[in-house]
Amino acid sequence: MKSVLTDLYNGELCPSEQSKVILKAVTEHRDSLRIDDEIFKNKLNDELKYEFESLMSKHYCIWPDEIAEIFAEGFSLGLRIMIEATYN
Repeated sequence: MKSVLTDLYNGELCPSEQSKVILKAVTEHRDSLRIDDEIFKNKLNDELKYEFESLMSKHYCIWPDEIAEIFAEGFSLGLRIMIEATYN
């Protein structure tokens, strides 16, 4: 049996790349945001459109770090709950 911890440590397992949106509401909301984004960008001239896309790109660059922090906090909480349930 393969070790999940070894795969994770070696970079062979990347949970964030394997996630799938399963809630219809999330998919609908994301699609709506894409449409709103296009409508907004069509109102901008080329210079402002480039500036807006550059700004959004910066936001997207930090998103994986934010998700990693949220995952780590949740994982840590889950471990503390398991330890407390086991030893108390």
